[in-house]
Amino acid sequence: MAKLSAKDLEYRHEGNAVSLLNLHFVFVPKRRKAVLVGKVAERLQEIIFELVVEHRWRLIALEVMPDHVHLLVNITP
Repeated sequence: MAKLSAKDLEYRHEGNAVSLLNLHFVFVPKRRKAVLVGKVAERLQEIIFELVVEHRWRLIALEVMPDHVHLLVNITP
């Protein structure tokens, strides 16, 4: 996964709120089977990118492995 840069650790100023909220998600399929390959992995990335744009999150890192996904995002509360 990518390392945090100085930009990822900057406070977000939106409206009358100031925040710094980085979340690390790990998604694991049932029984940790290697199902996240090929077109499934591509579609999963597309869905995640759509969500990031829709909710105005900052994607810091995304790593899709065959048996799990690491997602690190900067969000507003």
